Amino acid sequence: HACHTRFLRAVRGWKGVMFERYHANLFIGLIQRMVTPENINSIIEESWPPGQDMALLSILVTGAAFVLWASLAAKWRPRVVVADCSGLAALRQLGWRKNYSLVHVGMGSVFFL
Repeated sequence: HACHTRFLRAVRGWKGVMFERYHANLFIGLIQRMVTPENINSIIEESWPPGQDMALLSILVTGAAFVLWASLAAKWRPRVVVADCSGLAALRQLGWRKNYSLVHVGMGSVFFL
């Protein structure tokens, strides 16, 4: 998360929440939680400010980005999705089903708008 979000947080003043299995840092919005397909929606619901749109969703969980994004409820519609690229064809198809366009592939991640 940090490499994709640090600039937005530190330079642009963006606010948000991040989840990490082993670490927490509430100063930067990092919450210690293991995110699974079964709990992704409830964790976001508990942590996200009500009524606030989501600008960026970054799913950098090696081998699990597809199932986590696929499990995300339709009410969560981030403008940009960054995902770990462990299956480009599957992620491209999922993005298309969720009405996103693949705009960049590189450095092990894919970017959708």
